[in-house]
Amino acid sequence: MNIIITDIESNEIHTLSITCPYSGMEWIETLVHSATDDPFTYSEELKAYLCDKETFEWWEKVTNELEAVHYRIHELKEKFGHEEVHDIIADFGSVDLESEAAYWNLELDTVFGEVTQ
Repeated sequence: MNIIITDIESNEIHTLSITCPYSGMEWIETLVHSATDDPFTYSEELKAYLCDKETFEWWEKVTNELEAVHYRIHELKEKFGHEEVHDIIADFGSVDLESEAAYWNLELDTVFGEVTQ
């Protein structure tokens, strides 16, 4: 997803991305546009989405965290089996998007042990 940050003087294009570890498909636009308050405006002229720096940084942080936890889940499924991991994550409660990756990691740590870096 190409983005131009509107409150800096450059028209440099920045990119937001989140890839599914199972299919390799990019799903950033689905995630962003399903948000309650879509913060991006599309510029047909510039062929990019527009947002302010704070919004871009927030989404960049959230998407990086979500992508990492989805890859962790994928690795856990390979190690412990799809069904066992799926049954556990199916019971996860709902939290706000900003907290989702941290919440999922905490729950995964409780069941499978903490991730070592």
